[in-house]
Amino acid sequence: MSATKIHFVLVHGSCHGGWCWYKVTTLLESAGHTVTAVDLGASGINPKQLLDIPTYSGYLQPLTDVLEALPSGQKVALVGHSMGGVSISVAMEKFPTKIAVAIYCTAVMPTPDNFDLLQLNQQDSKFIFDSSETATAIYFGKNFLESTLYQLSPPEVGDEVSDPSEDLSLCLSVARYYPIYRDEISRSETTLTSANYGSVNRAYIISEEDLGLPVETAQQYIKNFPPKEVETISGSDHMVMLSKPQELATYLQKIATKYV
Repeated sequence: MSATKIHFVLVHGSCHGGWCWYKVTTLLESAGHTVTAVDLGASGINPKQLLDIPTYSGYLQPLTDVLEALPSGQKVALVGHSMGGVSISVAMEKFPTKIAVAIYCTAVMPTPDNFDLLQLNQQDSKFIFDSSETATAIYFGKNFLESTLYQLSPPEVGDEVSDPSEDLSLCLSVARYYPIYRDEISRSETTLTSANYGSVNRAYIISEEDLGLPVETAQQYIKNFPPKEVETISGSDHMVMLSKPQELATYLQKIATKYV
């Protein structure tokens, strides 16, 4: 059990929810830490629907609520996975004094002056289009999930190799559409500055066998905007919190303890 008690706030990526952190949450809480696994707008069990969150601030609101509610002087270790890296970056801009360290877990890590909200994946993914035939939301297809994000997630005990893992089956039952924001209001809401966003301690965790956000992409993020430290987890796919939860929990504690 770690001597330093830390409040971890875990933020999911596209089409996922706080549920994807269930293994890591259990491990961190067993070590005596506090964990908040957020469901962003219209994600996980959040009651909002896509039409209820027309701009990015609505999507981010559940995380905003968590950080606003922190007692004065309390700081958290903020962890973002995949497109959750954008979410934690915007939160860092809004609440730089409430975040002891931001940990990008095989995640998008923008520079203060250059990033794009649009991250579209194809294969068998489904889209929602508006009247002008512009994609406004994406839902990851089973083939994309299985071959690109969950390819190393452990299979169910006794199952054939070709069968979905328990974690992929869970995802297929609870995944939701991820909103795609192109509007000017959302762009203004996600502006990042060196003074705020750039002032927060950052660390990056690379997932060595990630096909969704390959090592080369992660290394480019690191080169463009170097964090204070970088760790690598071997034998893990994009869903590192499911394929290598013990290793991830260990690194999260190792990193956060230095800053909290």
